[in-house]
Amino acid sequence: MPDKGQTFIDLYGTGRRSGGGGPFGMGQGPHPDGPFWKRAILGQEALWKVFWGGFVFGHGFLIAFGIGLTLFSVAIGMALEPRQFSATFVSMMTALSIVGLVAMAFVGWSVISVWRCAVNVLERRWTYAARAIVAAYIGLLSLPIWSFGF
Repeated sequence: MPDKGQTFIDLYGTGRRSGGGGPFGMGQGPHPDGPFWKRAILGQEALWKVFWGGFVFGHGFLIAFGIGLTLFSVAIGMALEPRQFSATFVSMMTALSIVGLVAMAFVGWSVISVWRCAVNVLERRWTYAARAIVAAYIGLLSLPIWSFGF
């Protein structure tokens, strides 16, 4: 019998779910229950995926996106009118407005997703820990609003 190389044993059924093509039985094609963001906000994902992949690393990506877009807008503003600060200020404020809108949407998605997916754990203590972190996060985000008296 000829040697066919390494054998992959599909313990999680990923080959069946996605057609069995590709390396390691991963296949191509979308998840049958919809995209990750939708499954997460419906509470259908594992907590660790939503918390670490969406909440923690998502905030890192959001910060990098915000810094990059702000620096790009400052460069565009300085290229348009290098001797006047007004073009740079307008372009920077436009970029910050875009970043603010994206951040608001992301924060809403991540908080709701972590809260709903918190029950998808083996040990109940992780449910309480995740919900406590989300509650503290919302509390810290609301401090500026509280201090301005809105």
